[in-house]
Amino acid sequence: MNWLLLRGLARTKEHWGVFPLQLAQASGKKVECLDLPGFGSESNQSSPTSIPAIVDNLRSRFKKNEKQNQGQWGILGHSLGGMVAIDWASRYPQDFETVVTLNTSFKNLSSFWQRLKPNSLFTLLKILKSSQPIEKEKGIISLVSNLRSDDPEVIKEWSAILENKETNSKNFLRQLYAASRFSAPSILKTPLVVLASRQDKMVSHKCSVKLAECYQAQLRLHPKAGHDMALDATDWLVNELVSLSK
Repeated sequence: MNWLLLRGLARTKEHWGVFPLQLAQASGKKVECLDLPGFGSESNQSSPTSIPAIVDNLRSRFKKNEKQNQGQWGILGHSLGGMVAIDWASRYPQDFETVVTLNTSFKNLSSFWQRLKPNSLFTLLKILKSSQPIEKEKGIISLVSNLRSDDPEVIKEWSAILENKETNSKNFLRQLYAASRFSAPSILKTPLVVLASRQDKMVSHKCSVKLAECYQAQLRLHPKAGHDMALDATDWLVNELVSLSK
């Protein structure tokens, strides 16, 4: 099974780092990453203010390469990308064999303070005030990573991404608004696997527990990783997806 990967709030496909390559090598399958509208390769667009509109944008781009994207696909969404993945699969169940979410939350399943822990909200507000890419990314990495927050290579790589594609604050707020309004759909026919980090400093892992209960899905928790599991637990995540592809 091939994999389509979607990033979360104000992130780009470059923030996946080595994960897509490792997944492709381990699985022997195609791995494609798409930027959400308003960010990365799509930074010239305005981000839609609803999750369904984000899905429709992504799906039209994915379907443009239908010959290249033939075969069976799974979709993996991190955080806000998980909301996008679930909405996509719920409205177009023929598109994917499996949905996997990473540290995702939904308005109708969890409280606001579980979806965004109080300390992380204050950290985000402080980060937004900074005009220095390195300082911004240091703050973000300290929030989303437990195991690599002091890694100079990660700080260098993520700062370079921000310098090359400066985040539009309006698109950040539009994306945040879309996420805050979105509820988990009542029906999801596509099999779901919920992955989460017990030690996530940004979003409570209880949000993922509620999500798994809602759809009677498989739930797998990592004991030490932070919000960005692809950064903190790359090998673990690759192994989880490869096991689903067999």
